[in-house]
Amino acid sequence: MTTHSSSQPIARHARSFVRLTSVFVGVALGAGTLSTLAYAGGVSGRTPPSTAPTLYSWGHNSAGQLGSGTTADNATPGAVTLPGGATAVQVGAGSDFSLAVGSDGNLYAWGDNADGQLGDGTTSSSSTPVEVSLPAAAEPATAVAAGDAFAMAIGADGNVYSWGDNTHGQLGNGTTMASSTPVKVSLPSGDAASSITAGASFALATLATPGTYSCLPRRCATSGARTSGLAGRAPSWHGGDAWPGPDAALPPRVD
Repeated sequence: MTTHSSSQPIARHARSFVRLTSVFVGVALGAGTLSTLAYAGGVSGRTPPSTAPTLYSWGHNSAGQLGSGTTADNATPGAVTLPGGATAVQVGAGSDFSLAVGSDGNLYAWGDNADGQLGDGTTSSSSTPVEVSLPAAAEPATAVAAGDAFAMAIGADGNVYSWGDNTHGQLGNGTTMASSTPVKVSLPSGDAASSITAGASFALATLATPGTYSCLPRRCATSGARTSGLAGRAPSWHGGDAWPGPDAALPPRVD
């Protein structure tokens, strides 16, 4: 389950942990592999001198989620190699898969793919990074988040895209059909997303318009940003609410 903003994401799951940090992680970064991910480098120009940003991983690896090219667990962090020598600028972790936005503008995923959560149009798992098939207008992604077996990204166009398992409507596109390629989340028209987060099988997003919106199965309520502590409107969708719904479908604001 992960929480990410478009500036600096932190992601967690029961068996996988991902962190984007502006300093070196305090562990022995030697040869090895990942169920934990660590980005040793920086954001906003704070990369340590003479050091290229590097993604490291370690831990549980039954589905290749460490990106090491094997499915062997590893207790020692090892570097994850992205295609073409790209470096990671955003990272995320689901149950048994991982995500990274590359410095080349592409979004990569690796690990379990039984529900299409790698977003490459297949259901074949991969122990090395493969490119997620984002629409051209969405590249590069500005934030990523991962649930149990689905993933999301905020595209450069401001839209939220999702892919993978959709048993409970967690892709937010009005269906419960899984998708192995990214589909657009049906957020209110004209609103750009500023951050996203994912639970095991549900999702939320904050938008630019003031006010906070939340939808749980069969129920919906709204509140002001003061109550939620969020700077925007945050639709969520799960279970019976496979679609966040347009503004007109939302109940009156509750103060």
